[in-house]
Amino acid sequence: MNQSSKTPVHYLSGKQAAELLGISRMAFYKRTPPPADAYIGDVPGWREHTITTWDASVKKKPGPVPGSTRKTKE
Repeated sequence: MNQSSKTPVHYLSGKQAAELLGISRMAFYKRTPPPADAYIGDVPGWREHTITTWDASVKKKPGPVPGSTRKTKE
């Protein structure tokens, strides 16, 4: 079998997964990531589909509504 004809599978690191979601690496790990699809040594890796599916299924903390003004204490 010709191994060069196989397309390598691409896995995202925690940093890359966070970038995909538009959040910090710390925020990604605080949300308790899904089980890794693969490990390289002790380093977890995820497929893009795993991350986007997981992100769609987790409850996100409510944040400020865009365009709203926050009342300040007087």
